[in-house]
Amino acid sequence: MMQDYLSALKAARKDYRKNVSLKETKYLPALDALLPEKKLKEAVYLTRQEIPLSMVVGTVHSSRSESFSSNFLPLLSENTEFAAKWSALYDSMVLEGQRDPVKVYEYLFHFYVEEGNKRLSVLKYLDQISVDAEIYRIRPEKEEAEAALYEEFVSFYEAVPTYALRFHKEGSYREFANLAGIDLNKKYTEEEVRKVEAGYYRFYEVFQSLDEAVLLPYAADCFLIYCRLYSFESVLNLNRTLLENRLLLLREEFRTAFLKEKEELSEEKEEIREKKHFFRQMNYDEAHPLRADFFYSGSLENSAWLIAHEEGRKYAEEALKGICELRKHENLDTEEALIKAMNEAVLQGSRLLFTVSNTDLNAAVKIALSYPDVSVYNCSLHTSHSRVHTYYAKSYEVRFLLGVLAGALTTNHKVGYVADYPLMGTVANINAFALGVAFADPFAQVYLRFSTVGNYDWREEMKKNHVSVISGHELVKPAWGSAEKGLYYLDENGEHVSVATVQVNWGRYYEEILRAIINGNETSVANTWYGLSSGMVSLRLSDELPEAVKRTLKKQETLIVTGKYHPFTGALYDQKGILRCAQDTVLTSEEIIHMAWLNENIDGELPKMEEYLKEAQKTIAVSGLPEVKRK
Repeated sequence: MMQDYLSALKAARKDYRKNVSLKETKYLPALDALLPEKKLKEAVYLTRQEIPLSMVVGTVHSSRSESFSSNFLPLLSENTEFAAKWSALYDSMVLEGQRDPVKVYEYLFHFYVEEGNKRLSVLKYLDQISVDAEIYRIRPEKEEAEAALYEEFVSFYEAVPTYALRFHKEGSYREFANLAGIDLNKKYTEEEVRKVEAGYYRFYEVFQSLDEAVLLPYAADCFLIYCRLYSFESVLNLNRTLLENRLLLLREEFRTAFLKEKEELSEEKEEIREKKHFFRQMNYDEAHPLRADFFYSGSLENSAWLIAHEEGRKYAEEALKGICELRKHENLDTEEALIKAMNEAVLQGSRLLFTVSNTDLNAAVKIALSYPDVSVYNCSLHTSHSRVHTYYAKSYEVRFLLGVLAGALTTNHKVGYVADYPLMGTVANINAFALGVAFADPFAQVYLRFSTVGNYDWREEMKKNHVSVISGHELVKPAWGSAEKGLYYLDENGEHVSVATVQVNWGRYYEEILRAIINGNETSVANTWYGLSSGMVSLRLSDELPEAVKRTLKKQETLIVTGKYHPFTGALYDQKGILRCAQDTVLTSEEIIHMAWLNENIDGELPKMEEYLKEAQKTIAVSGLPEVKRK
């Protein structure tokens, strides 16, 4: 009916006027205006499939563009041949539905119509959810924005051919596959694909009822957050009321992840930020101590990391004797055991919980969501969770100093660096060390190897390359002794000679957090990254080092602490010769934390996810670099 065309035309003109006032695109986007003709000819037929109408954003040819507003409704006046054809097509589709598929080009998560623009326009006007389409795919160039994320989607699509899930962060498709038990190396049946879609659509149905329209574009990303904390299967099995309750609890998590600015890192311990805090100022004493519980997801006998935090707990307990009661819980090897122990602590009156491993983060978030009046901490770097406080050691400054010492000691321009995990902040440690080596020896090469990779023996690699000055791996197991911890060299008899070690004083760190809470200033330590200037991190040097060397390092440390020198100041180039930091520029904390490139004097690479040992993969999955997760 022509009346429906007039109604569609009215809506199109309203959209047109809005776009004019906002100085946005007035007409339908055209793919041939985005890509050269040569690229369009590279389109390859994919399949015939129902696709979400929300993903159809434009037309292929510019000649069709001005016939439609940006919302795909008709703009030409009612007395045109176009209007008559649109109206007739509308009548036919209302009576018979869509008979023939439209032809679309898929490019970077969007579809552009090659044939069937008016059919698509009618479906948009009818507010349909999907459209039957013949799909042709155009692959982006590697350097294009979102190309890496798109290629990750393609790998997922080849196993599970669905367009339902649109993630916005690299690593998300691989992570979701892992959480949902999807094997990306096999082709899933139509029934199996429908199950994946059913889980997401059930989540989406409840999610949109939260009346968070601004979050709807990130619905799949919020779905991933849900699956991390609970499970994919629970979406299918929970009744609607329980699912609604969970999503209401997660509401602030969703908003924090995609709408709010990240909590600014406090990098100086004297910083006080006046914000609402959990603990009111109280007079703590032996009769009424501040109780805090520490949770260790493993045995103190097998983990140097846990031992360091246990020593920190003991230090803080002694420093705050008579004011604090600090309890430990160990051998919590599963998330279920950890959550049970944390629940029991809360029921016994604890309102302050410390989880000391990044793999404990999901459990920490669940407890924080369940008990809003409980303050939960996790030892990890800069995670965006609304109810979990984070704290971590900023080590790249002291690693730079360690590199300066290593560069001064090498006699053959070769230095080794053994890393553990490619987590956020870890690559900054590696690069800072390499820059320190170059500071002392501009001709030196740093041989980078990972102790958690299973396809080589890093010790043999160092020996083969005649590397005798080595920065050992950080998390030395107690059974190994301390010979390979910190910076050491191999003497003529092959014996390890320790030169320097990086010290993180977790005891002072915990004391600082607890004192802030006691004084009513918990938010001043809610998201911290303390380094040299705080005194939490330091470099311990061997007594055998010459005093002149010690003085040189101390002078360099003073320059860093006083802000007169920064390890990451330009010009810095990566292994491929790409400029990563311009001359007279200093990298920001965000750039340093998320650093995923290696400095030009490094021999080595960031291995693929599957190359790491299984235990290491669990740690990387939580807070590893996205670039490593997607490899």
